[in-house]
Amino acid sequence: MMDIIFENAINLFQSVVVTSFLMASLGCKDKYNKKCTGIIGIVITFIYLTVSNHIVYFESVGIYIYMVYSLIFSFVVLGGTIIEKIFYNIMMICCLAGSSLLGGGLVSLVVKKDFLVIIEYGTVYRYAGAVLNQLLLIFFFIFLKQSWHMKPRKRIWNTNLQKLPVCFFF
Repeated sequence: MMDIIFENAINLFQSVVVTSFLMASLGCKDKYNKKCTGIIGIVITFIYLTVSNHIVYFESVGIYIYMVYSLIFSFVVLGGTIIEKIFYNIMMICCLAGSSLLGGGLVSLVVKKDFLVIIEYGTVYRYAGAVLNQLLLIFFFIFLKQSWHMKPRKRIWNTNLQKLPVCFFF
């Protein structure tokens, strides 16, 4: 029972962080209520994370399903240009995957056990990795947020720099 409560708390926290990041990066379209948009994003992300956790230990291919959902969410209710929407969604997925691998890898390194062993349900290592994962995710998003506070001239350079990964992606 405690496993389910902990997993759901982590999923809810990650849903709030990820949805907040996208909404802060792209903003909401004028015709949509910001609170409703946030609640819808958090609930759908929470449902995805909860279902995917019951199917597999680690998101694996499911992260692409989430990418499709987040792109649809961004295009329908969030503002910004097409390139910005694609860029911030790719950055979000990279931060999610990176923090998961880095958090689990660090716990694996400390306890000297294989990564796949430590992410099994019910182990203390999984809980430690999940908490570290969320802390790293927040760190990554705070680091990215620093670019929002640049002076306008640097912000223009930053916007042009954002187009590079999308060009290489296609």
